[in-house]
Amino acid sequence: MNHQQELDAGLKNAESDESREGTMKPILENLLKSNPSAAQSALDAPTDVSLRVPCYCEENVWRLAFRKLYQQQYDTALSNLQFFVVFVSNPKACVPMFHQLASTNRNKPIFWDYHVILVSTGTVRNDGDDTARPSSLVWDMDSHLSCPCPFQEYIDAVFWDYHKWPHEYTPHFRVVDAMSFLRHFSSDRSHMLQSDGTWNATPPPYDCILQQQPPLELSATTANGVNQSSNDGNGGRNTLLQYMTISKEEVTGSTVLSNVEKGGIFCNQNERVAVRVGESATDQSSTCTFGEIYTLPQLRERFQ
Repeated sequence: MNHQQELDAGLKNAESDESREGTMKPILENLLKSNPSAAQSALDAPTDVSLRVPCYCEENVWRLAFRKLYQQQYDTALSNLQFFVVFVSNPKACVPMFHQLASTNRNKPIFWDYHVILVSTGTVRNDGDDTARPSSLVWDMDSHLSCPCPFQEYIDAVFWDYHKWPHEYTPHFRVVDAMSFLRHFSSDRSHMLQSDGTWNATPPPYDCILQQQPPLELSATTANGVNQSSNDGNGGRNTLLQYMTISKEEVTGSTVLSNVEKGGIFCNQNERVAVRVGESATDQSSTCTFGEIYTLPQLRERFQ
């Protein structure tokens, strides 16, 4: 690449970044207005880790993602980063994860029905070296590991020796663009209520995160049987179950078997999720609100 090509590429990237920032700002400001309690608490927290409310990982990550994208407008150190919300689960809704704060012994796994982390990816330069190299970090406030933690270190520690686990415990990952998640995640916390009306865990002090407009592709019942037909009572709709549930059909790709010969990423009938069929993970993006399903090897390839 000659000097003029480098200059043109730099200008194109700068224009793209400026366009993205110009789009992000009004969305973030709107989120601050529509969910002032949760969003403001994210900005007021003294540290990232202090956002943690035990047993509400999905809300912790919503607030962390909001905090990071908001900071990104003013902090040049964050300007080249992309953020992704990652739900960890499987069709059994039982995934062993090591080094979790919920365990008194970090070397013994906690079996989560689902867990949520934030992943950032971008490029870094070593001192005295002009060569940029990719770098990915994991933000898991429920882990004994550092927060953030280098991606490879986190995966190796948390899913230690996973290939030797019984098949039904194999982890799968729903990867969602952070901005999309901020706009579409909605939960009234009813999943944390017991039949007698008491809480399984003390709820956060801020108001529920509720979006007034549900995603257009959200149907009353999804392909994996998750019913989303009832409103949350505030004009919005609960989308948490859409994110946290990873069905057998999604994992096997059975909803798109007719397209196997084409390879690539496909959305099922109601566009709930993009399913990766017949190819390794790539940097392709999907317009589906509820992200893409990855195996652990694919996740490594995506964020290595």
